[in-house]
Amino acid sequence: MTIFSKLFGKRPVESKTTAIHQATEPAKPVVPRDLFIEDRDPSFFEADTRSAPKIERSLLQDILSLDYEAMGRTAGYSLHDLGRMDEQLDKIASEFRLAYARAIQDLDIEIDGLERHITDRLEAETPDTFRRIKGRYDLCVREKRELMLQRDLAVTGEGYMEKATRYFRSGFRAGYDLYIEEKLLFKHPKTV
Repeated sequence: MTIFSKLFGKRPVESKTTAIHQATEPAKPVVPRDLFIEDRDPSFFEADTRSAPKIERSLLQDILSLDYEAMGRTAGYSLHDLGRMDEQLDKIASEFRLAYARAIQDLDIEIDGLERHITDRLEAETPDTFRRIKGRYDLCVREKRELMLQRDLAVTGEGYMEKATRYFRSGFRAGYDLYIEEKLLFKHPKTV
C-alpha cells in the first residue's frame, strides 16, 4: 500500500455491467425540480409589489438635500476666484427657481383635477369621500401658496434658498482659504 492510497483511499473498480447500465439510464437531476416551482397564484406576487408604495422625491426635495457647504468647499478650492462664487450662486438660484416652477405646475395640475370632484352632489352622496378630496385640495392650495412665497423670496436670496447660499458661501471661503494656505505654506522656494 502506498502513501497516496492510505491518504485518499483506493478508487473503486467499476465493472463493465455497471458502466453499460449507467450509460443507458437517463441522468437524474441532482436538485429536485420542486425547489424552483412556485405553487402560488401569480396574483399574490402582484399584491406584494403593490403593498410597498414607491416614494417619489420631488426636484425641490433633491435640491434641498444637497450638501452645499461641501460643494462650496470643492468649488472654492478648485476655482480659487471669489468672482466665480457669484456665478455658482446664480446657478443655485436658477435651480431653485426651476424647482419652484415645476412644483407649482404639478400642484396646479393636481388642484385642477381635485376641483372637478368637489361638487354638492358628491358631498350629498358620499360625505367621507368629499371630506378627503376637500382636505387634499386645501392641502395643495396651502402648499402652492407656500411655494409661491418661497419663489418670490428666492429672487432676493431668502427663504429656503438663503440657507443653501449661506452654506455655499462659507464652504467656498473655506475651500479658497485652504487653497491659499496650501500655496503659501507648502510652496517650495526657488533657489538660484
